[in-house]
Amino acid sequence: MSPVDLTLPNSRRHFMRQVGIGMLFALNSGPSVAKLNDKGYWAGTAKQGGFYWLIIFDAQGQVQRQIKLPSRGHGLQQSTKGQLVVCGRRPGVWMLLLQNSLAKPQWLEVTLSSPLSGHCCFSSNGERLYSAENNIQLAQGGIGVWDAHSGLRLNQWLSQGIGPHEVQLSHDGTHLWVANGGILTQPKHGREKLNLATMAPNISYLRLSDGALTQQYSINESQLSLRHIAVNSRNQVAVACQYQGPAHVRKTLLLLIHGGHINYLSCDPKTTLDLNNYLGSVAFDISGEWLSASSPRGHRVVIWRLAQGVEPIYHHTLAITDACGLSASNGPGGFIISTGTGHIYHYAAITKTLSSMEAGARSANDFSWDNHLLPKQLC
Repeated sequence: MSPVDLTLPNSRRHFMRQVGIGMLFALNSGPSVAKLNDKGYWAGTAKQGGFYWLIIFDAQGQVQRQIKLPSRGHGLQQSTKGQLVVCGRRPGVWMLLLQNSLAKPQWLEVTLSSPLSGHCCFSSNGERLYSAENNIQLAQGGIGVWDAHSGLRLNQWLSQGIGPHEVQLSHDGTHLWVANGGILTQPKHGREKLNLATMAPNISYLRLSDGALTQQYSINESQLSLRHIAVNSRNQVAVACQYQGPAHVRKTLLLLIHGGHINYLSCDPKTTLDLNNYLGSVAFDISGEWLSASSPRGHRVVIWRLAQGVEPIYHHTLAITDACGLSASNGPGGFIISTGTGHIYHYAAITKTLSSMEAGARSANDFSWDNHLLPKQLC
């Protein structure tokens, strides 16, 4: 790996030292690791004791495995074969790949000319890994294509926009949904937003056989950055947004793409105000008929139901401090919610019941959970 610019998270020596520590910790994470052969586990990244970790926990909130990360993590994804990948926070310089929940970590080298911009996902057969990136030379978004077993980088496609953030596989496995947030950044400027006056966010639908653009969705709100996406079994795409315009203006922040059209999902005016123009994560439940979106800045989680699987109806708003991580739980209408204050909750939308899972997942030095949870159970 080439030396890392000082504006990025780690030097090469620090990166490798942290990777080595993480591998030792992963290989000595206790007898409870054996339980990971059972189903019903979730994963997230968190800060604890001044370090960043990948945390794997069960349905009772019990920590089953934790792996030390070289810097703050962000997006997580799992393949149908049980592989797990974690991306470093943008501008990211590492990916952690596990071939299964018990495997030794593989650390993928990311080129400084194409740093990660948040998220990655697997092909339906688990053979390929796709990462959202920024092509620095072109000042365009890119999609890195990787061998999901060896970790070798194979190719890069254009993301068909600027600032791609989350990428998700289409339900039939033939395409890649890409949320091009529209925000230009450069590593030498850190996370500074360089083009707010000329933003052009879009959702692009790329063919996996060659990366070609099949369809693209744009919106009239040029400063509504399209950031996070979730896809259900009907290939409906929920899009969570972050508004980059004047702070006193409030925008509708959740969109739903279905049948070639974009719907804006409204909620009550007070909730719209409370969201503070920022959604941090979005998730469907296992049935695909319930939808949740979180706002850590607004301390809210909002729930919608898709009537007859199509018509979005605002259902409920939860007030939870610094809530961001979202994932489907085992049952219809069920969600797992994690917070930056160290809590994990289960929410049952059908009964509007919120219950704590934190007893086993907390310790004397609590985890501060980061933005995302693994979007489905570990296998």
